[in-house]
Amino acid sequence: MPRDLSLDEGHPCYRRVATGGHGDLLLLRRPWDASARPARFKTAIPVDEVRRAGSFFSMSAGEGGWRVCIVDSADELNPNAANALLKILEEPPQRALFLLISHAPGRLLPTIRSRCRKLPMQPLGDSEMQQLLAQHLPDSDAATLAALTRLGRGSPGAALALADQGGVDVYRELTGFLAQLPQPDIIALHALGDRLSRREGEAAYRSLVTLLRQWLADMMRAQATGAFPEGADKAEIALMQQLGAAAPLDQWLEVWDNIGQLAARADAVNLDRKQVILNIFTSLADLVRNKPR
Repeated sequence: MPRDLSLDEGHPCYRRVATGGHGDLLLLRRPWDASARPARFKTAIPVDEVRRAGSFFSMSAGEGGWRVCIVDSADELNPNAANALLKILEEPPQRALFLLISHAPGRLLPTIRSRCRKLPMQPLGDSEMQQLLAQHLPDSDAATLAALTRLGRGSPGAALALADQGGVDVYRELTGFLAQLPQPDIIALHALGDRLSRREGEAAYRSLVTLLRQWLADMMRAQATGAFPEGADKAEIALMQQLGAAAPLDQWLEVWDNIGQLAARADAVNLDRKQVILNIFTSLADLVRNKPR
């Protein structure tokens, strides 16, 4: 009985999996969009990708064993694709294993989460993250790699997704608006909403919501424990202290939860992303403006 899941790189099974040539393995991820200008990966996993799983599981296992489907990542399923996957999970095929990689499990449909067994992975350390990111992003400077290492929170997949979505620039823009509270630049905020409401802005919009909730969670944790996130500079620590003191923790927690619910409803019924952004910053401004004396 093997003691772990390691496999020699010279093993035929390893080579087939590494090259995507194993007949009993299906990998679902964002497809390459050659028609885009410039060509790039699509911002989400479309329903047509998930439909491939139906065809895959309708066939017998090529080697008589289990068939495995990896979704990398389930956070990137668009609403139709998520519903299509749910239908498969509701009546799973025999001898089938689904591995759903998720960087933000809270964003998955509750009905999908309820059908999964959670297997948490330990985050990588900063040095490992820096090495991996440097390999995949050789043209990035040290400051960008450091920012992605911190924002990725030990997940190279999340960090690379942020890099692909312009996450570092989104984060800098986000903290700029937070520093302006309770009176953010309305013209700039409308411009941000216009930009992220376009089709090509969907990925940046999702990054904005995710990074904002992470930032607020870090701020609340710092207010409760006095421990600020590793890698935060003096300006960011000062901003967390300033905003954290503007309202009790329970009110910040309520706003944090409301932002998550608003974003989920926006995805479910295709609400205008610009209006979502404006609503989010209005709620933040109202909370900071009503600072108790």
